[in-house]
Order: sequence, then structure tokens, then C-alpha cells
Amino acid sequence: MKYSEFTRHLGKAGITVKEFAELLKKNPNSITNNAQKGCIPNELGVIAALIGEMSDNDIEFKRVIERLELKKRKARSPEKVGSFGTPDKIASSSNKEEIHAKTEGIGAQV
Repeated sequence: MKYSEFTRHLGKAGITVKEFAELLKKNPNSITNNAQKGCIPNELGVIAALIGEMSDNDIEFKRVIERLELKKRKARSPEKVGSFGTPDKIASSSNKEEIHAKTEGIGAQV
């Protein structure tokens, strides 16, 4: 879905991108960053379309979403030691042994 279509649906629902992000317990920047790409991830587009339609039909959507008790996820920190792709995580000898144990015999199965 194009970002402009996404914001149109939010407008029908009477909420801003920031309010949408807060409702879904997401970082607003994670959503607004999609404006540069010009499109929005499918799942966010579907949610926006549904709440736009709900609002058009006088169905309260905020309470429905709030009842889901969504949890805010921790922000990723690429500087954090042991994060995905960092040398500390890759170079760990116990990690290498664990990977070897899990992948042993995979080549024989192919």
C-alpha cells in the first residue's frame, strides 16, 4: 500500500500517524520512516484500512485495539554487544560449538 493511501485511511479514522503508532504500541518513527520508501508494510496497511472502514461505519475501533493489551517491544540497539551480526556474538567459542552441534549432519540430509 502506498504511504499516501495509508494516511488517507488514518484520516478517515480521525487519527494521526503518531496516534496510530501509539495505539499499536509502536515507535512512531518506525512508521513515518516508511514515507521515504513511499509504501507501508502490508500488515499496517490492512490495519489502517480496517480502522478507516470501521470509522466510516461508526464502529469504535480504539477500544477494540486497546482491549488486546498489546505490549510495547524494546527498541533494537545495534551498538549493544551481542546483537545480531556483531563480532562478539559470532566469535563466541561456545556459540560456534552450539552452531556446529545443531548443523552437524545437515549436509547428509540434502
